[in-house]
Amino acid sequence: MNMRKKLGIVLVIGLILIFLMTMSVLGYSYTTNLVPDKTSVAKGDTVVVTIKLSGIDAGNGLFNFSAVLNYDTEVFEEVTQGSIAATQNSGWTVTYEPSTKKMLLENASLVNSDSDIATITLRVKADAAATSASIGLTEIKASNEAEEIAGTDISTTIQISNTAGGGTGGGNLVTNTPSNEPTGNTLTPGTNEPANGNFINEVENMIGTNDTSDEDVPYTGSENYVLPLIVIAIVLGVISFVNYKKLDSTK
Repeated sequence: MNMRKKLGIVLVIGLILIFLMTMSVLGYSYTTNLVPDKTSVAKGDTVVVTIKLSGIDAGNGLFNFSAVLNYDTEVFEEVTQGSIAATQNSGWTVTYEPSTKKMLLENASLVNSDSDIATITLRVKADAAATSASIGLTEIKASNEAEEIAGTDISTTIQISNTAGGGTGGGNLVTNTPSNEPTGNTLTPGTNEPANGNFINEVENMIGTNDTSDEDVPYTGSENYVLPLIVIAIVLGVISFVNYKKLDSTK
């Protein structure tokens, strides 16, 4: 096999490897939904908001989810650990720190199917003056076996009524689709500031718990190696072209 063919084979293999690695990075996504059990709630009554995960495309699945709960403390009574519950028989466990409003959900198994992961019960204060209030999640993050996938802030609005009893069902649904494709309401892992060290330990340090593995979860955002690989591919292409021209000129 002459040099020209060898260089061509090396270049093709390099480009295939870069393509496969790029696809594995750009493929991770999931959707987070907040769904209240009613759109209108009376003063002194409660509303239950369900956190849903759907459209999970994250390798073998997700095992970790964290977020900061945002709610109007002038409208709702304080949310405590007992106010947030992991969905029954879902495999998820939940930890919540009221002082920071940070929640952490973990699953012993990797989840790759649509599922409800937790519910948040909020009670409207009897003397609430507002006619509506928002409930939201910020700083959303999830992890698969290899990396952290960042999410965008989401919220849903509840109307406050003076009548007794609940409201209509259905909720004001707001979705979050973090993904590595820069379309719509998406985020690319790597565009946010990377986690320092173990993502799980980072979240637990914020909420004051330490009940997970000590193994590191490396951050492998696209900017860490995809761009250098593309540069290498371009360099290989230039070298191959130069060598080809040299070989061709010696004939």
